[in-house]
Order: sequence, then C-alpha cells, then structure tokens
Amino acid sequence: MLFPTDEINRLKDVLSKAGKIVITTHHRPDGDAMGSSLGLYNYFSKKELKQR
Repeated sequence: MLFPTDEINRLKDVLSKAGKIVITTHHRPDGDAMGSSLGLYNYFSKKELKQR
C-alpha cells in the first residue's frame, strides 16, 4: 500500500514540530510489537540529536 506524498509530508511536519512523542504497543505485546516500538524510539532519538 502506497501513501500519498502530501499525507507523508503532513505527517513529517507534525512529527518535526512535536515536543514529545508517545510510543505505545497493544495489550500484552509480543516481540514484533516491542521491536517496532524500540525501532521507533531509536529513530526518533537519533533524529532529535541531529536537529539540535
């Protein structure tokens, strides 16, 4: 499934202006959910360091 470019750009804009972002999983997370959450955390952590 492809997302329209304008929606992706809008999401990037919202995330770049966010002061804090909450990353959560579903109830009783499995390994995939934990791995995805940790991946997002690492991505946003590194992104934040580059913007400072």
